Amino acid sequence: MLAGLAGDFGPHDERSKMRLTQFASRCWVPDDGAFAASLRSRVLPRSLVFSGTLTTSVHRWPAPPAQHVHVGVVLRGELEIATATASTTYRQGEVYVFPRWGWVRTRVRAHLEYVHVAVPARDLTERAIDISPAALSGPVTSGLGDVLAAVAVTSVEPGPRDAATDAVVDRILVVLVQSLLAHGQDQRASASLIALRRRAEAHIEARHTDPGMRPTLLASELGVSLRQLQRAFTETGSSVASRLRERRAAHAIDLLALDSAGAASVDRVARMAGFPSAYALRSALRAATGSSPRSLRELRLRDG
Repeated sequence: MLAGLAGDFGPHDERSKMRLTQFASRCWVPDDGAFAASLRSRVLPRSLVFSGTLTTSVHRWPAPPAQHVHVGVVLRGELEIATATASTTYRQGEVYVFPRWGWVRTRVRAHLEYVHVAVPARDLTERAIDISPAALSGPVTSGLGDVLAAVAVTSVEPGPRDAATDAVVDRILVVLVQSLLAHGQDQRASASLIALRRRAEAHIEARHTDPGMRPTLLASELGVSLRQLQRAFTETGSSVASRLRERRAAHAIDLLALDSAGAASVDRVARMAGFPSAYALRSALRAATGSSPRSLRELRLRDG
């Protein structure tokens, strides 16, 4: 049942009352629960702002028009947003981007307070912000979310407004959304590179003894471009080739320590560690320890 609908609507925004009524009529409410919602909204020159509350409910609706991107902040409670392929729960203080593709289901698990801002997609693409499904999935963590929420909530408070004030608030909201999504894009790119570097490290650990394992082959086996793979290591101040060389050098040092009597030739140790030649092994050991294979063997022999 519908326990209550409430709203604060500006004189130029009577459509909000219709939106709220339509929204309520399409919600599923648990048998032991009552549906209640409130909404405040404001139409600005380029953006649209909503601030409201919802009780426990489930709602299924089509994605919003593609010409806008909808960004919200959970002020209280939890909001689950699910598409055909993924489901994400957003909690207090987290920023969400409403999906722009296919049908979407929202579930309010407890009393929800939220603020929601819609901005033109072109204002984002002009700033080279990726608005594809993959780029906009998952929560965005940033202190800018608190700022966006504060400005948006203030913008829908009852009271007189003038065109000049609306234009300033509108510009602030658009810039905040741009900055938030750009930050989220950077967060996801960084997380993606970290995950790629971990995959590469595991691959190097398993395959470093293969002399044929080179950066190009590693990238191919991981299914990424060499440039992307290099970026994953550049963030740590290293490179794929350097990491391969360091792991092989560490393996060679272990082999030399176990063969302090010199039963295996340097060429053999080099091949066992994955180096293409004894020369490559010597160069790597000098870079890593400042010592030669012979010196490392003698050191191990002295240490017993």
